[in-house]
Amino acid sequence: MQLSCFTLPWHKFSFERAVEGIARAGFAYMGILPKHAEQPLFDQAPGWEPKLAGFCKTVEAAGLKTNVVFGMHAPLNEKELADFKIKLDQAAALGAGELLCWGPWPWKVFHKELRPDDEWKRDTDAFFKYLPEGVKHAERVGVTISFKPHCGLTASSKELQKIVRSVPSPRVRVSYDGGNVSFYEGLDPAEDIKAIAASCCSLIVKDHIGGKGVAGPGAFPNVGDGKVDHKGMMRTLYSHGMRGPISIEKLAGESAEELDASAAHSLKVLQGYLKEIESLKV
Repeated sequence: MQLSCFTLPWHKFSFERAVEGIARAGFAYMGILPKHAEQPLFDQAPGWEPKLAGFCKTVEAAGLKTNVVFGMHAPLNEKELADFKIKLDQAAALGAGELLCWGPWPWKVFHKELRPDDEWKRDTDAFFKYLPEGVKHAERVGVTISFKPHCGLTASSKELQKIVRSVPSPRVRVSYDGGNVSFYEGLDPAEDIKAIAASCCSLIVKDHIGGKGVAGPGAFPNVGDGKVDHKGMMRTLYSHGMRGPISIEKLAGESAEELDASAAHSLKVLQGYLKEIESLKV
C-alpha cells in the first residue's frame, strides 16, 4: 500500500509549500489538488504541458512521486467530456495512475432541500451517457478513473457498485472515502466498504467526529482521533489484494507548520496500522 498525502490540506498556500510539507513529513507519495492559494495550478486550455512539466520537477526534486490527481466531478456535457479527457492526459503527464472523481450532487441546500427531480434526472442521465467515452480515453492513456463517496450517484457502496457495473473496465474503480460516508450518509464505513472492497483501487483518509452532517471546528481531526475505523478499512482492502494509494485528504491545523506536524503524526499512525495488518498476513 502506498501511504500518501494530498496537497489539499495546504490549499491556502502555494503548491510548492504543500510539496515541501508532504516531503518534510516523510511521505514517498503525494496527490495533487489542482488549485492552490485561490488560483488554479493548471486548466485544460492549450499550452498546459510546460506547466505540468514544471510541477513534475518540483515533485521529483522533493523526492516524491505523484499517484493521484483530483479530477473533481465526472463529465455531464460535451464540453466537460472534452475537458475530462484532457484531465486524464494531465494525470498521465504527472505520472499519476489515478484521476479521482465523483458523481452529480443531489442537494440544493445540503441535507435540507433536494434539487428538482428534472434537474437530478438530467444530470444522472448525462453522467451515464458521457462516462463510457471518458473510460475509453482512460484506457488509451493508462489512467484509472476512481470514484469517491460524495452523495448522490457516488454516495456509498450501494451506488458505487452500480457505477462499476455500468461500465465494465479495469479503468473504472473506487477510491473509498470513509469520512464522507460517515459525514454525508451517517453509515459505518468499516462495514459499508466490505460490499465494494473488491472494486477499490485506493482509500481516502479523512477522520470524522459526530453523526450525519456534523461539521464545524474539530469535526475532521487527524487520522486516529475520530470515529472512522481506517485500520479496519485498510485491513479489508488489504485482504482483497489492494496495494494502491492510502491518501490523506484532511489534516488538523491552520498554519503550514501545524499541517506539517499533523502530516508527520498521521503518517506514523498509518505506518502503525499497515505494519500491524502486514504482520497478520490477511
